[in-house]
Amino acid sequence: MGEFLKLNRNIQLRILMMLITVAIGSSVGPNMTIYYIEYFGPLVIGILLIIVQLSGFLAGLYGGHLSDL
Repeated sequence: MGEFLKLNRNIQLRILMMLITVAIGSSVGPNMTIYYIEYFGPLVIGILLIIVQLSGFLAGLYGGHLSDL
């Protein structure tokens, strides 16, 4: 824990946000997917999941670029 507190504040916040995002996504995401498949069908949900993953990837690339600047 001491090494974590020695990191730059921006890095600490980024690590904490990633932890929260992964924890919430891993616990809520699969259950919501199963729930919505009943209403929209597997094809629509599959397309939506791909869009969400691609947008998260692109946002991560853009955020990394901005942090490098």
